[in-house]
Amino acid sequence: MGGDVVWSAAFNVGSTTRNLERRRLTALQCVKPASRQRPRTVRLQLAYFPEIYDQELLYSVIARYSLHTGRPNKRFLLTELFDDRHVKAIFDLPTRLGILAERIATTRPLQAQDLIRRNTLYPYYAAFVPVERRKEAADGMIAAHPNVRALLNANLRYLDPVRHLRFCPDCLDEMKLRYGELYWRRDHQLPTVLVCPNHGGPLYNSTVQVGYNQTSYEPATQITSSNLARATVSCGSATGLNHLRRIALRSSRLLTEHVQSLGITTPSKMYGPRLAKKGLIKQGGRLDRRAAIELVQRHFEDVAEAWPLLFGPGSRGVDWIVRMVRDAPIARHPVLHLLLEDMLESDIQAKVASPLSPVPTGEESLWPCRNPLAHHFGDRVV
Repeated sequence: MGGDVVWSAAFNVGSTTRNLERRRLTALQCVKPASRQRPRTVRLQLAYFPEIYDQELLYSVIARYSLHTGRPNKRFLLTELFDDRHVKAIFDLPTRLGILAERIATTRPLQAQDLIRRNTLYPYYAAFVPVERRKEAADGMIAAHPNVRALLNANLRYLDPVRHLRFCPDCLDEMKLRYGELYWRRDHQLPTVLVCPNHGGPLYNSTVQVGYNQTSYEPATQITSSNLARATVSCGSATGLNHLRRIALRSSRLLTEHVQSLGITTPSKMYGPRLAKKGLIKQGGRLDRRAAIELVQRHFEDVAEAWPLLFGPGSRGVDWIVRMVRDAPIARHPVLHLLLEDMLESDIQAKVASPLSPVPTGEESLWPCRNPLAHHFGDRVV
């Protein structure tokens, strides 16, 4: 009987040990490895964010933030602002702006839409895009849509892309006096702005490279005023510079003025009446291709050197006007609209080519109506 007691006690001890081991193994199976655990989401709020200056590019604001806060580590900066260390430093149409706006909300009441409208090149590219694509592109910039450029038709076909951030020496002097520091102006980075809209002098390329694989935000420090900077255009004639300035002013206005979307309006309906007034429409409503190309070559002769892809030798370089007025509701690049508007309104713009020109009065002060559905479309009634 004593042996039975010893055997029973040993059995109980063994059973208890097996139960404890079974519980330990079960607990280990319920706990995921640390690498597989989902990190806890922490909503960060920035205690400081720089004041945004007049016409400052968002790229520039982030660069000054990095400079002011001493954030040399690019990955730490990107994680702090965008919650993603792999974000690219895109200067014209950045994304993930929803997260950035949330994190600077405690510093100032800014919405993502405000950053898009005031500090990116979105208004320029969206000016001639249907409403649906405008909204989809804006939503993509708030989130992380990979095809924002395609939605806005921002891929350059007729112009060389902007490869270096650009500046105006006169604007730099004004920035130093007014703000005590330098920044990148967004109107200087437009592909159709080669001269400063405010001062009329050529813009200069800095040493700061931009592209779609850049990960660092470079501030507009003294490097921008280096003697090694090269002008964006070599057009030396006063007539050519004035013409480029007219185009620059028209381009920069797209950033600040609300332009009604074209919707399904075709280019032929939008520009047809004014092309007819120029004698460029044949009987039957077709464009006189030869006459249109000759007018383009003659009108842009003083700036042809600045844009060789648009005004190259022979008629092939200016075939864009033929494609522009085809009866199809296709969103064209803003440069085509801007140049066509400049040519069709040349009689008006010639009177305001110089800032010293007298202010026109009477009928000369009226602008042509741009509503393609109005019966007086193209007439000076505005």
